[in-house]
Amino acid sequence: MSSVTPDDLRITALLSQLDDSALKDIAPFVTSESYLSGRTLVREGDVEYVFYVIRSGRLEVTTGSELLRSLGPGDFFGELALMSDEGKRTATVTARDDVEVLAMLGTGFRRLQVEHPAAARALRAAIDERLSTG
Repeated sequence: MSSVTPDDLRITALLSQLDDSALKDIAPFVTSESYLSGRTLVREGDVEYVFYVIRSGRLEVTTGSELLRSLGPGDFFGELALMSDEGKRTATVTARDDVEVLAMLGTGFRRLQVEHPAAARALRAAIDERLSTG
């Protein structure tokens, strides 16, 4: 796990929408994490408030034994837990390759909402769009 800079955040389309001030404010709440193939990053039903953006590698999203989708660089997950009051994971996400992700703690997203509401709305709109297109 390592810290990230605002420039690290700009490499993802989702976060590159945010202005420099917002990126600088949330960078301390984001880490870069690496996981080996086969590792479960989140488990359905667990409670946690972390949002992930994939930098490299492929992951699978499952519920029960059903494969819902595959994810790759630029995709994200964990947004439902981050936005809900319960923070429950709705699916399990497992690395199918060695992966690198950016992990944003809920505190970073909450700070973004309070201090940069326009940026938070843009991020939320991008998440809502992704969810509606499945």
